[in-house]
Amino acid sequence: MSIDLFGIPGHINEADIQAIEYIANQLPDQGIIVEFGTFFGKSAICWAKALRNLNKNYKIYTLDGFALSPKSIMKNSAQDYLLQDKKSIWEFMLGEVDQYTMACRILKDFPEIEIIKYNLFFDSPDILGLEEINCFFNDGNHTGPGVKLCYEYWYPKVMPGGFFCGHDYGNPRYVQVENETNDFAETNKLEVFQPSKNSTVFYIKKPS
Repeated sequence: MSIDLFGIPGHINEADIQAIEYIANQLPDQGIIVEFGTFFGKSAICWAKALRNLNKNYKIYTLDGFALSPKSIMKNSAQDYLLQDKKSIWEFMLGEVDQYTMACRILKDFPEIEIIKYNLFFDSPDILGLEEINCFFNDGNHTGPGVKLCYEYWYPKVMPGGFFCGHDYGNPRYVQVENETNDFAETNKLEVFQPSKNSTVFYIKKPS
């Protein structure tokens, strides 16, 4: 199954899409997903389309601090891919709209996705008023403290049998994702799985 995301900036590749589809297939027919790290909405669209294709009914909350500026992107070598195709975020790059507004425009055709402004280090996960979720996907913070907070704040909200997932596990640019994930799994006697060897998407299934 191919999900067309041409022109939307993001690090998600075809193997990552297949990994997300694999996880989506394991989820029940309806529920809630929380994603941290909206960027411009590419991974949120991956989840939405994968679930739509499976005829599953999900509410998807995508959270981000939305602090990016065109200048910060141009200065960050990790964002070089944005310089190759800026068409979908041209208004943002020109400074006409902010990151949040740009993401809202890109995601406007996905009513199941709700965009929330959220700072991992200052906001509580209770900001959403959710007791339980089926799946959490971290693609918003790759530092040691940030990854730890995601586990501390969001893993308890994943219901038994649900999934804690993330991106950039095994990516040498973000070694703390793998280190903190492995430490968490070992401490809690859990297993880390990667649906595709060509993808850095991983998941931990919470015991039932």
